[in-house]
Amino acid sequence: MSPPAEEPRLGQEELELEPEPELQQQQQQEEEEEKEEEEEKEEEEEKEEEEEKEEEEEKEEEEEKEEEEEKEEEEEKEEEEEKEEEEEKEEEEEKEEEDWEQEWQMHDGEGEGRGRPLALRSWMRRLILSQE
Repeated sequence: MSPPAEEPRLGQEELELEPEPELQQQQQQEEEEEKEEEEEKEEEEEKEEEEEKEEEEEKEEEEEKEEEEEKEEEEEKEEEEEKEEEEEKEEEEEKEEEDWEQEWQMHDGEGEGRGRPLALRSWMRRLILSQE
């Protein structure tokens, strides 16, 4: 009669090895919750990375825009300086022409014959230098 007594014991061990349905369901629920939390955490990290990436792109675009504006301002400044230099050069040429005319008039009436050639040579020299 011993064998029948052992059989329920074996059955009892099998029952101990199998978790209770409530415990098994609770473990599954906990595993699912952990998995969901992990997925939410990963999604949040991906979202943060995406936001950081967008912010970096916006920052780069802003820097490029500022560099472009600085470049344009520098070009405008250079153009203005060139324009001023050209105006100064024109004013200088006009002054030289006026000076030549005054010199010509001073020497023209002297009667020595040297006034015109001297003024003409001076004027020719200035003309040649101004064209170089």
